[in-house]
Amino acid sequence: MGKQPGSSPEELEFIFEGFTRGLSDREVLEEMQDTEFPVRNPRFIRDRRREFNAARTVLEITLKQQVDPAIAKARQKHLGEISRLINTCIVAVRAPEIEYMPTWADERGLELPFTEHEPYSEIPFYCVKEHLPFPVLWQDYSFWLSKISEYFKTSNQLKQRISQDDCLQARLESGKIWEWKESIVATVFRRIAIRAKGCEPAVLNEERQENQIVARYCRSQEATQLIAIFNELETLRTKIRQYLKEIQTRCDYINHTCRLCPGQAK
Repeated sequence: MGKQPGSSPEELEFIFEGFTRGLSDREVLEEMQDTEFPVRNPRFIRDRRREFNAARTVLEITLKQQVDPAIAKARQKHLGEISRLINTCIVAVRAPEIEYMPTWADERGLELPFTEHEPYSEIPFYCVKEHLPFPVLWQDYSFWLSKISEYFKTSNQLKQRISQDDCLQARLESGKIWEWKESIVATVFRRIAIRAKGCEPAVLNEERQENQIVARYCRSQEATQLIAIFNELETLRTKIRQYLKEIQTRCDYINHTCRLCPGQAK
């Protein structure tokens, strides 16, 4: 038996209209004999009925959501929370301020919008992703998270190197407490921040030993690496924020559902 030709929209309307009138498959076939539609077999009608039933189930759920005020209200609240989380993400996705030397040993130095393991709100992370099924967005977001971790790891390594510098330790052990270790570290990071903005720090007075330390670490390999990561984070920040702002403007998140959306079939 050869493959039957596909259905035209007019034929499908005729068949589905028969289903809505409660006709059996045989009765639909009988009515089709007096039309210009192709001759069909029972299997073809059975397949169309399965499609009709599946579509009707989806449409019934959608209509129920639109008509039932309680479901409509719950869905509106749910979408409002999704929108709020998108706004939170727009604000939170940023590059650290180098001059403030953020520490993130326990991931508190920079507040994250949401992570896989710790939801930022009552809405789990996977729901936000399901409302925003855009692979490029989440690839960039994952890359941003990895770069954030790399940034703080490099930052802490540089702080440790400065703190353990032999010259600095000798000064501190000699009792000259006016040269606080934290002050030297802070000065290094302020100088690095100037470099990150595309400028060169002012020439330091190399006669003072603490300035020699600052100059050495300001141009260290870790400092250069820190600036490179910072620039990558800035690029990702701009890209992700722009993407999310466009999503907010278009309200794309309302066109998709998550497993916690109200009114779904059980």
